[in-house]
Amino acid sequence: MRKDDSRNETILRAAKRAFLYHGYDSVSMDTIAEEAGTTKRTLYNHFGSKEQLFEAVVRFVARINAANLAEPFAVASDPAEAVAQFCLRYAYWSGFPDAIALQRIVISLAPRLPQYAQLLHTQTYAPAEANLAAFVVAHFPASVWSAWDTPT
Repeated sequence: MRKDDSRNETILRAAKRAFLYHGYDSVSMDTIAEEAGTTKRTLYNHFGSKEQLFEAVVRFVARINAANLAEPFAVASDPAEAVAQFCLRYAYWSGFPDAIALQRIVISLAPRLPQYAQLLHTQTYAPAEANLAAFVVAHFPASVWSAWDTPT
């Protein structure tokens, strides 16, 4: 890992903690710099603005979440067990306190900064749901999943 990559990750982890604890509007770049053990100038040199730093934090969290919500077969070889384990992992990651805190922040920002909610959804949840849907279609007979499409 390059020194800049390591510094960026340190800043992103510190910024994530600060945003989740204080909220987007209440946290200052000074607070984030202090949390990261760096200067405000370094934050601006690496990320340009508070808004760009927050976007980088959302992308950082989305990458971590996406890695933890990989293909269902990554958790079990039996298809039914794989789906069950994948769903449990999905519920765990989406219900984790930090995940809920970030979701609340992006929802509260949605009226003026909707791109963050869209980014979190498209980079984390939508790919996981698409992976699960493709897995179910590929590994279970149509009679198992097509019943959900039939109106009752």
